[in-house]
Amino acid sequence: MRRKTREKVLQTLYMCDVLDLSFEEGGKLFLENFDGELDEGYFFSTLRGIEKHRQDIDNRISKCVRNWKFERISLVDRNILRIGTYELFYSEEVIPHPIVINEAVELAKKFGTDESGGFVNGVLDAMRREDISIYGGEK
Repeated sequence: MRRKTREKVLQTLYMCDVLDLSFEEGGKLFLENFDGELDEGYFFSTLRGIEKHRQDIDNRISKCVRNWKFERISLVDRNILRIGTYELFYSEEVIPHPIVINEAVELAKKFGTDESGGFVNGVLDAMRREDISIYGGEK
């Protein structure tokens, strides 16, 4: 169920970007119109966490994309990277790095372009390596 909920988080983040909504507003709007199962606790904690740490998350992403401006990253890839970055560094739930990166890559393959999976993998792995070199250690 977690993977499906991650997909719904991605769809909500995308909707919020397009409609210029806060993630909290978008989450409520999404659930009002969603008729299915999801882990509501994970859904809202992830949306709230990404919103709370958005500037730091976006800065981390910006530092790890080479030869790209943050604004040029597609909305889908950008929001997948936000989810992955949140889970790697800000989530209270400790999820091993390889699982976080794999889940993000799977989202990218499903919702992004042919290049999205490799792009997302490269950016998140660069973040993971930078974090290990700075703080020494891995989840």
